[in-house]
Amino acid sequence: MKLRGRGGWGVAAWASVLVSVAGIGWSARALAESLSTPWRLTLAVVVFQERDASGTYKRSPALLITLA
Repeated sequence: MKLRGRGGWGVAAWASVLVSVAGIGWSARALAESLSTPWRLTLAVVVFQERDASGTYKRSPALLITLA
């Protein structure tokens, strides 16, 4: 799977989320369902791209996997 993107964490940080959504099991379904609408997906991206005053990202997208 080739991912494209620019800025932010880069697509590598989101790869684990995509792999989890494509997986089998309850947590994969829960994560896929929680990101199933454009609004929810956009909200997740906005939240996980937030930076602090020094420019460091506040959260890792991989956190979504543990929250599912």
